[in-house]
Amino acid sequence: MSSNYRAQAGLAVHGHGPWRNRDPLTPAPSGRRWWARILDAVFVLFFTGTVVGVAIALTGVNIISLDAATGVALAIYPLMALVFGALCGCTVSPGQALCGVVTHKHSGRRVG
Repeated sequence: MSSNYRAQAGLAVHGHGPWRNRDPLTPAPSGRRWWARILDAVFVLFFTGTVVGVAIALTGVNIISLDAATGVALAIYPLMALVFGALCGCTVSPGQALCGVVTHKHSGRRVG
């Protein structure tokens, strides 16, 4: 590592902390963070309900069996929670994007 790495990275000027493009990254208000969490939960429930509804509809027209639809219903919620949880950790969840929140934490720093 070169001796002027800290200056190149902007660490000598700003130090560690919530900075983006040499501007301070201010924490989002608590209300916006909570709305981002609520929207993320709504997305999880909506997509889970959509997949379960499609599985039940396919069962109704005898394309898949009731056992397969039950398996889908039991597996989809943990899968959606895992996917959206990973998106929240990477700060690209739909709720965070719609509310303009970088992280659900109060410090303003990135989670992932």
